[in-house]
Amino acid sequence: MLLKQLKYFLPHAGRPDGRHRRPLRINIDFEKGVIRISGNYRHALATAREGIESLPEWVQINASIYPSETLELQNSDVTNVILAVDGQLNEGMGPYPCAGLLVLGAVSGTGGWDLTLYLYDQLAACREVRIRLPLPDNSDSFYLN
Repeated sequence: MLLKQLKYFLPHAGRPDGRHRRPLRINIDFEKGVIRISGNYRHALATAREGIESLPEWVQINASIYPSETLELQNSDVTNVILAVDGQLNEGMGPYPCAGLLVLGAVSGTGGWDLTLYLYDQLAACREVRIRLPLPDNSDSFYLN
């Protein structure tokens, strides 16, 4: 299985007050080495020292993957792939530099893979964005809804 591109879309969800949140969109192009994420910050936030209610709802992340290349996942003995990520995080007050890792891990016994993106705001040590997605095992490009 060649992994070239991943597109993920999580539709907006209603809030108790009847208003809607922004959808979460993730576009990762492994060949070009580009990550684009926009949408609800609270969906993507893993940890914060401040209360989650005090965080902005919207975030945009533009980052680069090193190295940029199509990944061969199926016909190899590799069980983990770790790539460096460097970019900018903008939640309305930025942009701020962010860095982290994109980790692809084989799921034991299933033949599938999980993708986990760890990004750290380099100016606010208390913020970590962590996004985990399962990858289907039968396509070159993934469009998850």
